[in-house]
Amino acid sequence: MVSNSVRHGGATDLTVSLAPWEQSSIRVEVRDNGLAVGETTRSGRGTRLLTECTLEWSLTPIPEGQLLAVVLPAQATPDLVGGRAPR
Repeated sequence: MVSNSVRHGGATDLTVSLAPWEQSSIRVEVRDNGLAVGETTRSGRGTRLLTECTLEWSLTPIPEGQLLAVVLPAQATPDLVGGRAPR
């Protein structure tokens, strides 16, 4: 998430925050001053990973750049670790 902010959005300043979220999950937010992603931007590896590895995610333009918010399970689940139970 951080590397994509710099690589694709050209961010020079960003903030990462973590907070407990609903039903034993964690919300991660990355706020940056990079260029907002447009609707015509094609999806890549990062988008696919977010879709596959998070409970939900969103990318929202904000006045100073953009906000990426993801919700992750507090504990690994088999469907998020390649169908195998975590060790």
